[in-house]
Amino acid sequence: MSGGINLIDTYGELVRESLGRLFGLNDPASLEVVLEHSEWKELRAGEILFHQGEKNTDLYVLLSGRLHALIQKAGGKREVLGEITRGETVGEMALLTGEPRSASIAAVRDSLLLKISNESFQVLVKKFPDVVFNITRVVIQRLRKVNVHEKVAYKVVNMCLVPGSPGIDMEGFARRFHQSLSQHGNCLLLSSTIVGENLRQKGITKALASQGSAEQKIAVWLDKMEAVNDFLIYLVDEEKTTWTEKCLRQADEILFVCDSRRGLSHPTAKLLLNEKNGSVAVGKTLVVLHDSTKALPSDTSKLLEGNDFKFHHHIRSENQEDLDRLARFLSGNPLGLVLSGGGAKGLAHIGVYQALAEAGIAPDLVGGTSIGSVIAGLIAIGTNPEDLKSMARDYFLNNPTPVTDLNMLPFIALMKGRKMDKLLQQVFGTTGIEDCWLNFYCVSTNLTHSVPVIHRSGSLARAVRCSISLPGIFPPVLERGCVHVDGGIFNNLPIDVMYSLGVKKIAAVDLEVQSEELLAIEKLPNIWEVLINRLGSSKSRIKIPSLMSTIMQSCTVASDVQARRFRPVVGLYFNPDVSQIGLMEWKRFDEIVEIGYRHALEVLDKWEGF
Repeated sequence: MSGGINLIDTYGELVRESLGRLFGLNDPASLEVVLEHSEWKELRAGEILFHQGEKNTDLYVLLSGRLHALIQKAGGKREVLGEITRGETVGEMALLTGEPRSASIAAVRDSLLLKISNESFQVLVKKFPDVVFNITRVVIQRLRKVNVHEKVAYKVVNMCLVPGSPGIDMEGFARRFHQSLSQHGNCLLLSSTIVGENLRQKGITKALASQGSAEQKIAVWLDKMEAVNDFLIYLVDEEKTTWTEKCLRQADEILFVCDSRRGLSHPTAKLLLNEKNGSVAVGKTLVVLHDSTKALPSDTSKLLEGNDFKFHHHIRSENQEDLDRLARFLSGNPLGLVLSGGGAKGLAHIGVYQALAEAGIAPDLVGGTSIGSVIAGLIAIGTNPEDLKSMARDYFLNNPTPVTDLNMLPFIALMKGRKMDKLLQQVFGTTGIEDCWLNFYCVSTNLTHSVPVIHRSGSLARAVRCSISLPGIFPPVLERGCVHVDGGIFNNLPIDVMYSLGVKKIAAVDLEVQSEELLAIEKLPNIWEVLINRLGSSKSRIKIPSLMSTIMQSCTVASDVQARRFRPVVGLYFNPDVSQIGLMEWKRFDEIVEIGYRHALEVLDKWEGF
């Protein structure tokens, strides 16, 4: 790409800024000396800059494109450790220590780098001794990023739209998506026609394969567009042309847009999904278009099967909210709502959800544990706050509730669980987690292997049933020979799961009682003393831990520690005071919902935003 193009004119400002930050040199004369000892390096999408274990101690500055740091795992599988974006440096550690590369570096898309060899660096050190100290500082800052609070959110810059089904109006979809994405920064829509018009050379994209000058001209112009825009949307041609190939090599994320009725049947989509690239994994997102009258999607699992999609999104025609949600995901701004377990206390989630809706705050992903998984599931299938409240009242208050089918001989659990099973089937039916309008997860505990399980696929009703099976209260669920019980044992407030999905804006409703109040008794009473205590007036009644609260707190004590560890990443934290609510006091429905609602209003009134 460098032939015939003055790269300093094109990338000079970025080069000087990056080198100045790395070496601590700010005067132009010193930076010119550094440039004299540098050279250009080009990588095509999928190419490797260097391999893990390689004794390569050169330093690189990424000027355009994107790189992934990959590590080889047992069995030959590669794991992405992180990414390097425009203006960042690669190789400082090996340059200082001389040790072999700890990871492989691969180009996600076409990339241009500035290379400073180890030999050139030694020359520069003699001229500018302080550069060693400055690079050491840069390395230390990078190592600190392993801290949980500095994790990079899921965000892309270059997005490539690929038709997944024949007959889709891709230009119309691209324009509507561009409108939504523009809410999060400067955004430019690119097609072969638009590029030709801007470069005043109609059909220039057709010359990509045969003319090096066309490749250079387009590449430099695209780099300039990336420098002045936050996002670029690449729209491929209907067929796999040279422009289509260029779009794919520029992409940070490929969006396959398909019709729910036709599936992934477009020849271009089928060809791309069948291609295997062992060096680097470009992000892939599935976008499924639906008729606006669709109640719930169906059979989404068939579209996802065998395809490594990072996320999938359901978009209803003429529904701008769905497109806005997709834009928030791709721009790194999705809002994740996490709901904790807590029995009847969890009805407070309904009040919080209502307050959020009134404030115009809509979650893009939802996740939860135990009762939190029930409410999160209802939100995920598109239930609005009023309907959710009405449904929950009917389920837990008006009808014979799912917590009234006591076992006469409780060999396995106090409850039979049949009413709960019937209720979940009534609410969620055969809906799969993949068929929810919002991305959803819930957590259960695999007792057989003593590990937490994150449910992101399969039957929604079954996953929720696993998550709410409090040991001793509800019968466990058998899945593939393993015993599943309440997720609260490992993770009662699964903030970490949401965070691991790359979500940086998190709202969480924590039902853990934040109290250090001590019991005003020296020893636990016997059965008669408990009975007398309960028959007495409320003022004289002594606080005694109940069977349910003891079981619940014993089950979740370890997960409460986990939740406190991740609490600092929560930007909107709710902790309604439900300390006086019993785990089985469903009859206090309206009171509990109101507690959640009032508390949420107070929090939102003081909240300053993410």
